[in-house]
Amino acid sequence: MNTHEAATIYTKVLAAMEREAPFDEIHPLIKSLADLGEINRTDYFGLTISMRAAGLGRLDVVKAAHALKAPLEMRNKLTNANLLHYAAQQPEGGAGIIKWAILDEKASDDLLNQQILVVGHDRDTDKDWDRGNGHTVAFEAVFNDTVEVVQALIEIENQGHKVDFTTPAVHGRSPLGWALKTDANEIVKLLGPKLHPHSTDKDVWRKEEDSTTEEYAERENAKWISSHPQDIPALNLAQQLRWYIVNGPTQEKQVEDLLNLAFKDVDLNKPYGRFGQPLLILVPTHPDIMNLTPDQDQKNRYTEVVSKLIAKHADPRTKEKGLMEVSAGFREVFFDYMDALEFMILNVPSAKREDFVNEIGFFNGYTRLIDAALIGREAAIELLCRHDANRGIKGFNGWTACKAAKIYNSKPQKVRIHDRVLATLCDGQERRGLPEDNAPWQQPGITGVKPITDEEIATRAYYLFKQRGHQHGDDWKDWFRAEDELR
Repeated sequence: MNTHEAATIYTKVLAAMEREAPFDEIHPLIKSLADLGEINRTDYFGLTISMRAAGLGRLDVVKAAHALKAPLEMRNKLTNANLLHYAAQQPEGGAGIIKWAILDEKASDDLLNQQILVVGHDRDTDKDWDRGNGHTVAFEAVFNDTVEVVQALIEIENQGHKVDFTTPAVHGRSPLGWALKTDANEIVKLLGPKLHPHSTDKDVWRKEEDSTTEEYAERENAKWISSHPQDIPALNLAQQLRWYIVNGPTQEKQVEDLLNLAFKDVDLNKPYGRFGQPLLILVPTHPDIMNLTPDQDQKNRYTEVVSKLIAKHADPRTKEKGLMEVSAGFREVFFDYMDALEFMILNVPSAKREDFVNEIGFFNGYTRLIDAALIGREAAIELLCRHDANRGIKGFNGWTACKAAKIYNSKPQKVRIHDRVLATLCDGQERRGLPEDNAPWQQPGITGVKPITDEEIATRAYYLFKQRGHQHGDDWKDWFRAEDELR
């Protein structure tokens, strides 16, 4: 088997799909990959060509790979996501892929209900913490606001298949709870009456979902504390800081006093709790903050907490050990704490700031900027663009932040992202590819990718190929340059 040849073919297939090449161009490449026994080759992020095709909505490619013995049941070895999870991220063709797999190919309903989750004892390192967000296919569809996929899942369920619409993500929110939190109104209309048939009041649904989230978090956190009592000082500090953010100061609860009392017992950058989080991430990952629609005073107190933690040497770049394995600043986009996010960015050393701003999520390929565009966070888009966020990075579904924003604006009954902000976001897309210091093969701390593998070299070679404008003919040069840079 020629490993380099297989890696080169993989990158060509991916490049062809990203530029929406016709199937006649792609099929011979897939056939060559299969002839080498590499149809299930994975890239740096653990995705096969089938998974990549599903994320891009290419049913024709998924079918061809399956005919060449790419199994539908295969799971990402790093995240446990299956092909349908990636299809659920894609509004243009994702629903068709899921219906084909379940209704036509008679794939097991288990695929619909598996979670993106690697339990701790199955990990190579950091075995105390589960890795992944716990999304089922339905939750992944809700997270990406792919209404067409949710409609397809309901149709599949109506034909007698088991579809899990209720299992929460590991933070405790259910699919409907997340839709309510992010104002995914079309999905709320689909799932609300289905899951709460005795009420038509959205506020009632929200209260019930918030209550369920809180109960779930309390139960799971109590389990953790019972077996990890050494985390109690840090968890108590995080809870007191949340109380301060939500309720304001009292004589006994001033941020500086709380930190001074806890400082001798708590290393702010060590991992704590069931997600293995440093304090800057531990504080917002809780229903007390997730369920909050913050007023300006609460936002100001949140920024105060972040600033005090950083003043005592909390590092925004420190990543959580479980859950999404990202650094601080992603939750702030979702929960609308822009001053706190900017304070984090400005307190990252200038030589590393671009790395931080353009960090890529391991589970969907999204940056903070793509997340902000996906849920219409105008202030976050403007802030990140001010800090020179790379507009050209694509998620696994092929979306840039610009495309995510346009898809958001196409949804009915939503406040649109302003044309001025959209122009700022989309006019910057000539900055294609990843910034060198933030290339995923250079990111530290990702389990199972060292020493350097052919997949890493292939991924790096692919980005070099992209930077050359997808021009073929220098594949060997790309490969050798990638190998030299990585070694």
